Amino acid sequence: MGHRAWLAFVGLAAGVGLLAAAASGGPTLKGGTLRLSSILDVDSVDPALAYDPRSWMVEYATCAELYSYPDKPAPQGAIVVPEVAKSFPRVSDDGKTQTIQLNRTFRFHTGARVTATNFVAAFNRDANPKLQSPLVSAGYLHDIVGADAGNMIAEAAVAMEFGAASEDIARTCHAHPTLTEAVKEAALAVDKRAIHM
Repeated sequence: MGHRAWLAFVGLAAGVGLLAAAASGGPTLKGGTLRLSSILDVDSVDPALAYDPRSWMVEYATCAELYSYPDKPAPQGAIVVPEVAKSFPRVSDDGKTQTIQLNRTFRFHTGARVTATNFVAAFNRDANPKLQSPLVSAGYLHDIVGADAGNMIAEAAVAMEFGAASEDIARTCHAHPTLTEAVKEAALAVDKRAIHM
């Protein structure tokens, strides 16, 4: 057996042993320190900035979400269920507003109750261009009206700060498809050269 195969076998055996020990029951302890070992570090423990599977694993273990996946085998474990939310959203007749009722049992470590205001603050923080959250650039907030407006405003503000003409903006490379690209499209439209409008 080669060196790598032996190490893989030892790691597998240790993992199986830990799982067996965890499954054997015993009293649940509160508090303590969780230590993880990995060749690579997590990119962030801030849910607004974390954009790496290792970070997501820490988030799933430490953060409550509006909706989550239950800790069950397939197929049940692949079906989204309410967590902090009482149920799935109630959608308005015009389809523009989703109302989510929250379970009142969720609390922060301070004992303060988790409220809708907390979720609104988190969404607003994620959408703030100064934070540069990967959630925005990955498109996770596009369904929230106005969440991307800050990017377009920032694009126009930079152009104005440097005295850019519409031709300068039109010649600038923009990722496709993004809302900042809309600023370029508007600049091209000045000379009736817009590509997508």
